[in-house]
Amino acid sequence: MTVMDFTGVNIDGVVPGGLHEDYEIKILICCLLEALKEPLSKAQMNEVLTGNGLVNYFQFAEAVGELLNNGHMEVIEEMRPEGEYYRLLPKGAQTAREFEKSLPLSVREKAVNNALQLQKKAKLHAQNKAEIEQVADGFLVSCVMQDIGSDLLRVSLFVPTKEQAHQIRDRFLDDPEILYRSVLEALT
Repeated sequence: MTVMDFTGVNIDGVVPGGLHEDYEIKILICCLLEALKEPLSKAQMNEVLTGNGLVNYFQFAEAVGELLNNGHMEVIEEMRPEGEYYRLLPKGAQTAREFEKSLPLSVREKAVNNALQLQKKAKLHAQNKAEIEQVADGFLVSCVMQDIGSDLLRVSLFVPTKEQAHQIRDRFLDDPEILYRSVLEALT
């Protein structure tokens, strides 16, 4: 019998339809890295898979260790300063291709779509900066959209409260193009 809390999530943190078998979790990790064709950090994979209730954290951590030990994936040493990033090895790619159909399509799609959104957000955060500075009478929020060589946009806004400053920073980082388009539209 599966025990669920009031949100419909199993007590182990897995939503209905999520994966419970160790082999399924290993296949899902391989499928995720194969579909993305680029490395993911352990933190990103954790957020994508456990944060969305697709797998249990402890099973995820164990699966990662086993995939590393068995030569399905490897840690990218040159990316270590940024965190522990993983790259799929040929054995892992073969596992993904051979066994992907054994997993529910909805789980595979949800994992890949969530990872793509997470990567997009990470790239936005890397290309765009927003800092909050406390000044004598409030807070100054400085937002910068960076491009190759030059800043596309640099703007600072004064707000009286810390809450407003955090809201502006977060909204800018979520979609900086909205501010850029609005400024262009207003000034051209």
